[in-house]
Amino acid sequence: MLTGTQTILRHFRWDDLEAAVAVINAEQAAIGNDYRYTVDELRRELDEPGFDAERDGFVITTAEGRVIGFADIVMLEDTGRVFARGYIHPDYQRQGLGSELVRATDAHALELTKHLPVDEPVYVQRADLDSNAGFVALMLSADYAAVRHFYRMMIEELPHTAPPLPEGFALRPFNLELDSRAVYETVIEAFRDHWGGDVAQPFDMWKHYTIEKPEFDPSLWMIVYDGEEIAGVCLCKYFGESLPDLGYVSTLAVRRPWRRRGLGEALLRSAFVMFRERGYTRVGLGVDGSSKTNAVALYERAGMTVFQRRTAYRKVLRGDTSKIAE
Repeated sequence: MLTGTQTILRHFRWDDLEAAVAVINAEQAAIGNDYRYTVDELRRELDEPGFDAERDGFVITTAEGRVIGFADIVMLEDTGRVFARGYIHPDYQRQGLGSELVRATDAHALELTKHLPVDEPVYVQRADLDSNAGFVALMLSADYAAVRHFYRMMIEELPHTAPPLPEGFALRPFNLELDSRAVYETVIEAFRDHWGGDVAQPFDMWKHYTIEKPEFDPSLWMIVYDGEEIAGVCLCKYFGESLPDLGYVSTLAVRRPWRRRGLGEALLRSAFVMFRERGYTRVGLGVDGSSKTNAVALYERAGMTVFQRRTAYRKVLRGDTSKIAE
């Protein structure tokens, strides 16, 4: 399919992988995002359970075959919720290619969901940093509406000591064989009342992005027990090769019966100390700006500040919008 006289839009092929990484990293550098993908990271994302990269991925190339755009979409658990992302190399932006990727992936979302009941709402959701002015303009021009804001927060002066856990709680090491399912269920339960938490991530996908990653380090996971029950978890990781001094809190979750007892803050501060002892100079995390648990205030009390804002945009393609859970 021609998008113009000099470019071609087609489905992704696995031999496009390195070129797609180059496109993503070039765009992210242009908007001031320090994170850089590696080929292995993108390969792992495109190889997640239930995802068909050559069906659900797209590239734009020049007439000579150079990949200058990349996009993909994923449908959440056979629902009408579709998540998409797209990138255009900075040298080729402002030529309508981003709009072409949006149109193609929106149409593909309708194709993937055509088996759903006609009144089932189908929407596509996309998100990026607010510093990406081109993305914001593209979303508005494509009739997407902002639906949620997320913050990336950081602390750069890591404490030397952490407060003790509240009385009655105990930390135990994570045991891969014994604890994986219980930790997964704790996370799903804790986030069930959060935005988008009414549809749970399947266990095999959760494993794919956590304990099955080559760089997974179980010693970075803190599991807190009240007796024999898990009360909360703080799941941490190394952020990545592009920011080797940054530790990252992937998931901080406290189950509802144990909230408002200082457990979340104690876990977070313990994570800061753990990373400091391993030589890290800063720690970051992502948070829903409208979290029902007032997580932003908790992180601010612990010394973290907002350094980036990310906005999610949504477009309803068909169906009964009153059925969309918020």
